[in-house]
Amino acid sequence: MYFLINVATKQTAQSFSIVGMHVVPRSISLEDENRFKLSGKSPLQYLTLGLAAAFVVLTLSALVVCVRTKLPRRQ
Repeated sequence: MYFLINVATKQTAQSFSIVGMHVVPRSISLEDENRFKLSGKSPLQYLTLGLAAAFVVLTLSALVVCVRTKLPRRQ
C-alpha cells in the first residue's frame, strides 16, 4: 500500500509550522503509475510521438544547414 501525502506549511521569521495535511491511499506507486511505456497507446499517441521525433530531426537538420552555410563577407 502506498500513500500520497501533501503537507502545507507556513514559515515566518520566528517559526515554521504545518498548517494542513492531506493523505490519499494509492494501490500502486506514483513511479509505476507514471512510467513511460509504449504498450496500450492509441494510434494518435503514436502519431504524436512520431511527429515529435520528426520535429527534432528537422530542427537539428536546419541547425546543421545554417552552420554550414557560408555567408558573403561585407566590404
